[in-house]
Amino acid sequence: RVKVLFEEGDRLAEKITRLNKATTAHTPDNRFITFFMTVADPATGELVFTNAGHNPPLLVRAKGGFELLAGGGMILGILPMAQYEEFRINMERGDTLVLFSDGVTEAVNPSDEDFGEQRLGDLVASMSGRSAHEIMEAVHTEVARFTQGAPPADDITVVVARRL
Repeated sequence: RVKVLFEEGDRLAEKITRLNKATTAHTPDNRFITFFMTVADPATGELVFTNAGHNPPLLVRAKGGFELLAGGGMILGILPMAQYEEFRINMERGDTLVLFSDGVTEAVNPSDEDFGEQRLGDLVASMSGRSAHEIMEAVHTEVARFTQGAPPADDITVVVARRL
């Protein structure tokens, strides 16, 4: 369904609004989907994004710190008339975009502390010269270390992209 959305040249938010209508029509009442989508312009670094209830990705800045790419709308498949917003942000050379499932940030240690966005952002920032693959592996390793080997309560999914 996502592929078909891009056959029309309208705004990203309108595409996700249509995706939600189609998803709602074909999804049982007890099911839903969290969804984040971004379109990157490789020449300028501009990201156009919208979020349908997914964990806000981190944009870890090469110059230090990180931002959460928040906003967009509710999860897909619940309300057919839900509307979505799109946002724009610039990804500078060396910046790293990290998309992740809640199994990463909600992983808990024996003291019942969450791994959290701050710990994830700090870890990625500390690996500024490393490849996306190395960062992804480090996140998995650090989450396992943090939880002291306890089996994950949820999936641990990480996608990493860096602007070169």
